[in-house]
Amino acid sequence: MRKMSKATNLILLGLLLLTILAAHTILNSEYLFGWLVHRWYRPLLFVFAPFFILVITKKRVLASLWALGSICGLFLGNYLGEFIRQRNIAKITADMGAEQIHRLHHHPGVEIWLGTLMVFVIIGVALTYRTRKRS
Repeated sequence: MRKMSKATNLILLGLLLLTILAAHTILNSEYLFGWLVHRWYRPLLFVFAPFFILVITKKRVLASLWALGSICGLFLGNYLGEFIRQRNIAKITADMGAEQIHRLHHHPGVEIWLGTLMVFVIIGVALTYRTRKRS
């Protein structure tokens, strides 16, 4: 597998920044993007810091998959999470308890985002291990 170029990482950094900019402007009314905007330090800690650490340590494949996993996970978590939430809300009946109603209103966007990110990271670790094993 050929090594990822610096240009690829710059493009992915641009996509990350574009996603965060979109979250602050046109997507801030969406649940997960609004959550990120309201808690601005979380994208710095969970998205940008690991990306930069991986780039600095020259783990470009893993850095690229981290960026793609973050972007895909944000969109998937927001829209799939809302779909799941709406389906769960439709299950609410008048005889349900308050705790169960509250549980059915939960938006699983963050969990989907982090799960998607972890799948991409596992793929990246497997690819890195596979290329090291070959050489």
